Amino acid sequence: MVLAWSAVASAQDTAPDSTPPKAKISFLPVLGSAPETGLQYGVALFATKAHAVPGTRPSSLISNAIRTAKGQTRAFVDFDRWTARNDWRFGGLAIWQQFPLPFYGIGDQTAEGDKELYTPRGTELNAFVQRRIARAQWIQLGLRRSEYAMIKTEPTGLLAPDTMPGSRGGRSIVANLSLISDARDNLFAPTRGHFAEFVASRADAALGSDFDFTRLRADLRAYRPAPFAKGGHLLATQLVAQGITSNAPFDQRSPIGSASIMRGYVPGRFRDDWMLAAQTEFRSAIAGSWGYAVFAGAGAVAPTLGELAGARLLPSYGAGVRFRMDPKTGATIRVDYARGTPGQSGLYVSFNEAF
Repeated sequence: MVLAWSAVASAQDTAPDSTPPKAKISFLPVLGSAPETGLQYGVALFATKAHAVPGTRPSSLISNAIRTAKGQTRAFVDFDRWTARNDWRFGGLAIWQQFPLPFYGIGDQTAEGDKELYTPRGTELNAFVQRRIARAQWIQLGLRRSEYAMIKTEPTGLLAPDTMPGSRGGRSIVANLSLISDARDNLFAPTRGHFAEFVASRADAALGSDFDFTRLRADLRAYRPAPFAKGGHLLATQLVAQGITSNAPFDQRSPIGSASIMRGYVPGRFRDDWMLAAQTEFRSAIAGSWGYAVFAGAGAVAPTLGELAGARLLPSYGAGVRFRMDPKTGATIRVDYARGTPGQSGLYVSFNEAF
């Protein structure tokens, strides 16, 4: 389990109207431990900058670097840049890691005792460009390249060399096409509106990929005042569906478990070709910049879309606190504790709302 605390540094909270907005930079030192890594230590950084043109969404940069007592490293940089009036958006992600990760197998019946560790070493690069085509609609083109060597697996385990696609590592190059409808009032902490994204992805040897597969994904979200409460209480809902062809690398198969949806499960605790998950979250203020959230959801994985209806239902529920770092942009630090099936739980310290 990794714990973190915040030390927020601001270049300038607000700027006079006559001067350009300045960046606000926040830090989250990270400290924790796990049996497979020993002591973990590092820092996370979150920078935001409001645009000089009113109504334009803020640009942001998130970075994280973790080192362990056993010489393992994970680092990433994620940036997001909006142009005036949100006509264009440019983004990118770069990851380098040599870090142990868990794998439990494929399907919804894997047991905790099936867990085995594997250690990939390599990079992931992701870039996209987004163009507004209507008032609140965009089209996005992206390219993702990941290349990993498998440094360590269990010799007779599920990921022994050549037992399944990706067990030796390899290169994936994926082209993405997205259609987006985004009417949220705030990028980091929305209180009203909707978000809908439909993504079609293709990895192919013609792109230089070692693997050929197709992935479809839909992400639907809605935000509105809670119908059963008054005075600034918010109800947020999300539905995510994803399907991928079976010859994809094992770590690309549709997963259950993340810091944003299906909290309470180790990332990828359950995997299969198809995944469906939904969650709802009640958010409210406590006092000043502090608030809280209570959430619940459920998900399922299955080898085909038709089998999702009869798949095992996996619950997710929990609660957390929020601290608004920057009222102008809505940038927030959140701390959530969540539980899933018996024995599954997680503590999450991160920037901004889960969705």
